[in-house]
Formats: sequence, structure tokens, C-alpha cells
Amino acid sequence: MVIHVGSNDFNNPNEKVKTQENMEEVFRHISKESPKTKIAYSLTFNRHDKKNPAETNRKIKQMNEEMKVLCRRYGVKIIDNSNISRKMLGYKGWHPSNQGRDLLVDNWYTFIETV
Repeated sequence: MVIHVGSNDFNNPNEKVKTQENMEEVFRHISKESPKTKIAYSLTFNRHDKKNPAETNRKIKQMNEEMKVLCRRYGVKIIDNSNISRKMLGYKGWHPSNQGRDLLVDNWYTFIETV
């Protein structure tokens, strides 16, 4: 199972990002209900839509680091998407363009071939 969530958590600067606590609940539930299921967490890639993209991307980096710790705790594999650059995002700067989407899918396929 590949899980890719978290990007939209940065749409509202006033909202506390709860990706880590939500994903911990998901990991616990899957581990209990389907212990043979292999899980991979697809890291959030940088965004470029805000007035202060550097601050948004600092928060994304922090969340990704926290998710790596959580994934290690639950034996969840990590898919790194840091190869998705600004030029691979759509006009709003946060959803991937066709090129970015293709690279995201390639990242997933490459990972899946290794497990």
C-alpha cells in the first residue's frame, strides 16, 4: 500500500498540520487489521504557491523528517519525492503538472519493484 498525503495540509496557514498524528492512527489500524500488508509512505514534495514558499517548504521538510521517524517506528517504508522540482508543478505551484505526476508515479513504481 502506498500512502501519499500531507500536501494539502499546508493550504491554510492557520490550521495545525496533523499529518503525523493522523498517519500514526492509520499505521496502527493497518498493522492491527491487516498485519501482512506492506506500507510505504510517499513524502511530501516542496510547494511554491505561498507568499513565503521558503517557510512553507521549511515546514514540509520538518513534517517529512517527523514522518521518517514515525515510519521507522512502524516499519513503514519511505518513498522520497525530492526529485520533483518547481518546474514540475502546475500553475498554482502545489499540484504536480503532467511531468511531475509522471515522475511521482515513476518514484512509486521504482519503489514497488524493489519490495
